[in-house]
Amino acid sequence: PRFRYPFCAACVLANPADERRVAVARLTAPRHLTVAPRPLGPRESHCLISHQWGSAQDQANALKSRLQALAPGLRCFLDVEDLRDTSELNAYVKASDVLVAFLSGTIDTQPGGHFASTSLAECARSDYFKSAACLRELRAADAAGKPGCFVLELAPRHGAVPLDIHRRDCPEDLRHLLTTHSIVPWFRVGHFQQVSLRQILQHVLGL
Repeated sequence: PRFRYPFCAACVLANPADERRVAVARLTAPRHLTVAPRPLGPRESHCLISHQWGSAQDQANALKSRLQALAPGLRCFLDVEDLRDTSELNAYVKASDVLVAFLSGTIDTQPGGHFASTSLAECARSDYFKSAACLRELRAADAAGKPGCFVLELAPRHGAVPLDIHRRDCPEDLRHLLTTHSIVPWFRVGHFQQVSLRQILQHVLGL
């Protein structure tokens, strides 16, 4: 997968999700983007945020509000707020410019916080790729040739599992997307979250 970080000089943070080190970029871009979102029709959106409700609903809500604050006029489709009829989900995907897929998961633990198995691979799963609704959205976007990106949760207490777990649980017919689509780490702190948001916004606006 491609981790791309324009705008900056790189620094390194520990990734608690998979105990590897991820190069991240320190923000040096102007605070306000110079490219405005394109005008939309009544049912169109600039992006559809695809997520699993159980482990990523809070993140998806935060992502929508912060992207729209960063780029006034941006319209983000979020099913918990905007979906009126599940039978129209594919139509909403087609009416969106970009699909943003938020990758979250679950690690089964025992009382005391110990893993339910001696192997992380045995007790971890991708909630995103185990969700029928998420797979439906992702397949609809792929069939329609929609561009997109993945956003990878990094905080263990908020649904982080190793990227290898997501890759393992991804259906074979969609696995190529984890190579062709960029994967943006989801940071939660200050300037680092701004890096995540602007990376995602780059994809949404086609910059």
